Amino acid sequence: MNITSVLKYGVAVGLSGLVPLLLLPILTKSLTVVEFGLLSGFLVYANLLATFSMFSTNGYVSVKYHKLDAKQFSNDFSLIHIVFFISLCLFNLLFFLLVMFDVISMGRDYVYFIPLVTLLLGLHLIYQALFQTSEAVDQFVSAKLIVALVDITICLVILTFIHSLATVSR
Repeated sequence: MNITSVLKYGVAVGLSGLVPLLLLPILTKSLTVVEFGLLSGFLVYANLLATFSMFSTNGYVSVKYHKLDAKQFSNDFSLIHIVFFISLCLFNLLFFLLVMFDVISMGRDYVYFIPLVTLLLGLHLIYQALFQTSEAVDQFVSAKLIVALVDITICLVILTFIHSLATVSR
């Protein structure tokens, strides 16, 4: 690995780390304390579900990439996606039921966004592990920038959704 690769990794991670700092003034100015709490809770639940749904598949990718031949890794990589999607469906169904039966207190209107967000988070972690392990620096940087844009988009969509709910309830 050369110095330009290290710099590219550093810039990508740094830029994606700036997203919360860039969104903070927008969100704190636009949301009430309760709405900000709802958004934070939503993001925490989405990250939690993505982590549980992963079954450490990103770790598997990192470990097995150099140990398996290309054909076996390709087969395993396909299986990883299948396992991730099945577990994602099961964990999201469980989460949906917990919200519907008020075991987890979260606005029911927000629960429909969680499967999409957990899917994006999980795929991001799998491909980030693949790009980083295979030393595909440019793909890693592109993935980090795409995720930063997706994070911003998700927050702005949720912000719009929260405001539309507040307008309807008034």
